[in-house]
Amino acid sequence: MLTLLALAQGKRGLVRHIAAVIAGFALILVAAWFCFTQFLVFPPLIGALVAFGSAGVSGLAARSIGASVDLDRGIGRVLESLGGFGETPSSPDVMAESIVRLTGVTGALLLRSERVVGAYGYPGPRPGTVPNTANVPAGMLLTKIPWVAIPAEPRMAFWFFSTPH
Repeated sequence: MLTLLALAQGKRGLVRHIAAVIAGFALILVAAWFCFTQFLVFPPLIGALVAFGSAGVSGLAARSIGASVDLDRGIGRVLESLGGFGETPSSPDVMAESIVRLTGVTGALLLRSERVVGAYGYPGPRPGTVPNTANVPAGMLLTKIPWVAIPAEPRMAFWFFSTPH
């Protein structure tokens, strides 16, 4: 039975496995018929069918466990290759740096309740409150996104600084 199941792997696995089970069942019946007609021996048909069923279930379970092990190994390789990709930023400054890298702007300020909590790429000293256009260095544009849905920081505002093209 295990040999039949091993041969049944490949395309259209379900159909091949059903065919292997039917072929194994037919093989047992033909062998029992042959033993009875040729040797006048009454074979233990019930025991043979129970052994056939348990071998089939054991074979499928072993194959399933093997596939699970291969899947776990593959997931482990993918996780190794990702390394630190997608980790939650450790501080608002790191979050601001990520925003600058993703958007391509010159700098970003993160504000919560009109107070700067994170900054990256801001020219000059870090402001304590919301900057106005008069305080922005020459040649810089100021853009505000009122709020962004971040699970950890639901009320955070972003200010982006960029040089005009």
